[in-house]
Formats: sequence, structure tokens, C-alpha cells
Amino acid sequence: MVVLNVCGMLMAVEIPDEVLTAPLDGPRPDLSGSDGGGLPAPVVLRWIDGQPFGAWSVSLLAGIDATELPPAELPLYLRLVNQAESFLAACKARGIFQLAGAEGGGTRQGLS
Repeated sequence: MVVLNVCGMLMAVEIPDEVLTAPLDGPRPDLSGSDGGGLPAPVVLRWIDGQPFGAWSVSLLAGIDATELPPAELPLYLRLVNQAESFLAACKARGIFQLAGAEGGGTRQGLS
């Protein structure tokens, strides 16, 4: 469990160790908008981008305010938001699948 100060918001998130120990990929983050308080959002974006997407990624991404990002970081932010949408859509689909299967005694009805 890691407690991070992301953009002035404290978050307790379980993050895989390799996320925190892996070098940042891609171009150097634009830290021009960082006030030195907490972990800069561009660094968090690189962490998310450098590892397989998971629930921890959505938690960190939700704490980033796009209006406070430097313009150079917005394409990465938008790409990661798209990944978050896909991740949550897959979670929703699994839930719907389970709900549909629950009425058939745990099996999918109409499929053999």
C-alpha cells in the first residue's frame, strides 16, 4: 500500500512494486507546472503508461486534473483515459456476463 500526494490529494493505492522501481519510459516529463508539492502529475502519467493497466492505474488517473497538465502531457493523458474507459467497460461486461449467468444456475442460458 502506498499513500501518494497527487496534485494535492492524498490517495492510498495498492501499486505493484515494479511500478515504483521501473525507470520512466518515454520523453522526459514536462514539470514546468509543478509547484514542488507532492508527486507531479506528468510523472504519475509515465508510471501508469509504463506498466500493464489495472485498477491502481484508474485510481491514480482519477486524481489527475487535466486542466493543470502542461499541453505537452495532454495526448498521453487522453490516451490513458481511453485505456481507463476500456478497462472499466471490460469490468462492466464481466459483471453483465455474471449477472446473465446467475439466473441459469451459474451457466449462460441459450449457449451450448
